[in-house]
Amino acid sequence: MKTIHCPYCNEQVSNITVRCPHCGKTITGEAEGSSKYVAGAKVSASRSGGIRKLFWFVLVLVVVAGAVYLLVLR
Repeated sequence: MKTIHCPYCNEQVSNITVRCPHCGKTITGEAEGSSKYVAGAKVSASRSGGIRKLFWFVLVLVVVAGAVYLLVLR
């Protein structure tokens, strides 16, 4: 495991970490091949995908519940 220095608190952290365990800031690591990446970018993308799926599920559920109410219960 490689380590890097947090640019905010200068403590050593893993190069694959998302947040510094010392100061809590989102940090940028250095991937192999010396290309820069934001460690949290992949995580935030997957989280937003989950939120989108939840949004669409709730929306479809509300539409179906409304249709059932209008067609059956009225």
